[in-house]
Amino acid sequence: MGKRWRSPRIIWLPGTRERRRPTRIAGESESGGDRAGHGVGSQRIPPRSYAALALYISALAAVGGILWATPRSTGRAVPVSAPAYANRIGPGLGGWLASSRITLASADAWLRSGVPLYRLVVPRPVPATWSSWLAAGLAAAAGTRINSVQSLLAEEIPQLKGKSVEVRPSRPRKRNPRASAATMAGLPGDGQRVLAVLGSHPSVGIYQTRSTESFWPVLPSGQTTATTTAWRKTVVAVGWALAQDLHRKGMAVVQARVDNMAGGLLASYYHAYRTAEQLKRRYRSLKVLLDINRATVNVPADIVDGLPTARITLIVGTNTVLPDPTWHQDYAFARALAAELKRTAPGILGNPAIERVPYRYNEEVMPLDLVVQIGGPNNTLAEEMAAVHDLATALQMVRR
Repeated sequence: MGKRWRSPRIIWLPGTRERRRPTRIAGESESGGDRAGHGVGSQRIPPRSYAALALYISALAAVGGILWATPRSTGRAVPVSAPAYANRIGPGLGGWLASSRITLASADAWLRSGVPLYRLVVPRPVPATWSSWLAAGLAAAAGTRINSVQSLLAEEIPQLKGKSVEVRPSRPRKRNPRASAATMAGLPGDGQRVLAVLGSHPSVGIYQTRSTESFWPVLPSGQTTATTTAWRKTVVAVGWALAQDLHRKGMAVVQARVDNMAGGLLASYYHAYRTAEQLKRRYRSLKVLLDINRATVNVPADIVDGLPTARITLIVGTNTVLPDPTWHQDYAFARALAAELKRTAPGILGNPAIERVPYRYNEEVMPLDLVVQIGGPNNTLAEEMAAVHDLATALQMVRR
């Protein structure tokens, strides 16, 4: 009986339209795995797998060569608690400054005149060396010593602040503490409560981002910065006076007297944002939110109604850098308030009266949210209180 005719197998090469007949191997059987097309011996490793394996081995060899060629360190290990900057002159910014013709005094004078926040960061008198000058600025800006393990841990674990490393006494934990009942020593009025509420259903909220800002006339001589935690000498007392004046005029007010500066200047805006959000969530009746502070430079007082009065500047954040969908409402509110201040207290407005800035300064929290800058570090508390009285009058008229 003759052989049956079989059609030849066709192989399509990937990526082409070319057909090719496979080469017949001697002794190949036409049954079993050959007929099925995937017998045990028919699977082969693709060439690409060999290329990937070779690349992987080459990478391991390169890493091993780098580790073998790197000399072992023979120097003494430097602990994380070592000084932030070495006292000796070496490479880096400190070494470059020390080797240049720039003196420490001239650099300090230039920065104090050109960078407003520098006055809040680097104390006076200026440290004697470049290294201590840089370290002091870093420590003040961060609000902690970056070369202290305990200080770094205390930023995450508030219970460690002011405690020694060896002694960690346990504290009794209160169940469901009420935030409105929390107190802080030294706060003016209202039983030293952190959240001071005057009236029911407050419509005006007040807080202070740079809560430790104070005024030179009430501080002891020789102090390097116009800041203090004696709250009756700070902008917290100024905000409390505004809250009382507004309440006397028939408006319900809440003031948050949180120490937003506890973590340093850079962290204050984050803590103030949380403070503003807390006021917004807790008091749904709020219509206006004011952040009270003072300028970082001296602002001359003016005579208003026969009294020396600190000047007022309204700061309006925009959406130039980050989105703030309500900044136009803030700006309209600032213009209305400035017009009323100009009418009722001529001369009280600063220059400029309204300052539009590219940053939000937490004014995105809600509409009608403003930063109110009252005077500067040179003003007295009496001048601050006089300005607050006129501001309360203008706020009452704008509300009507």
